[in-house]
Amino acid sequence: RLEYPVALAGEGRLVVGYVDLVAVRDGRLAVVDFKTDAPPRGDVGASHAAYVAQVRSYARLLEALGLAPPGGVDAGLLFTAEQEVRWIDG
Repeated sequence: RLEYPVALAGEGRLVVGYVDLVAVRDGRLAVVDFKTDAPPRGDVGASHAAYVAQVRSYARLLEALGLAPPGGVDAGLLFTAEQEVRWIDG
């Protein structure tokens, strides 16, 4: 689903937003965030740590909402100038 709305209250905060893409991939839930920046060369975690943290937080949010078990969401970044998702480990 594109532009999946999410909201979660906890630790004195309300987190509200939209996940760009939520899908089922190989029997697991997948969350993908689209980025229009130039694709990084090499490790996306080294060059775009904030994006990696963002998509990981989306995965944790979907788990907290009960849509997947802990560790049950694959997270990735899709740089729109590329034709593949950069899957984030852990």
